[in-house]
Order: sequence, then structure tokens, then C-alpha cells
Amino acid sequence: MVIDDLTVHDIDEALCHLRTKLQDRYGNRLTYHQRQFYLGQVDDLLDARIELKAHENNQQTNLGTQVRPE
Repeated sequence: MVIDDLTVHDIDEALCHLRTKLQDRYGNRLTYHQRQFYLGQVDDLLDARIELKAHENNQQTNLGTQVRPE
């Protein structure tokens, strides 16, 4: 999934929502398959967050080291 305007805040918001869905409380019992599905989504979001942060850091590093044309 590639979305150009995705932000770390968006990913954090989705993770917060999934955290709530994963809480096993009375009235919100999860089956094994539901729990595995949600954990898979969390894993994908965490991977996307790591990639996005690395991309942002790379852009910030490149801003300071750009070569000026002569």
C-alpha cells in the first residue's frame, strides 16, 4: 500500500484504533482469527511507520548535503 500523503500521525491514529480493538474485554471477545487479523494489520502499520520515518530522516539529511551546480 503506497499513499503519498500518509503521515506518521495517521499511522499512529490507526494503531491506536487497533489497540482498542485488540483489548479483550467482556463484550468484545475476539476469536483466534480476528486476533491474528488485527495483529497482522498492526505489523503492517508498524512496518509502514518505520519506512516512513526512515524516508523522512533521509530527506532531512539530503536537504543539508545537496550539491550546488557550478
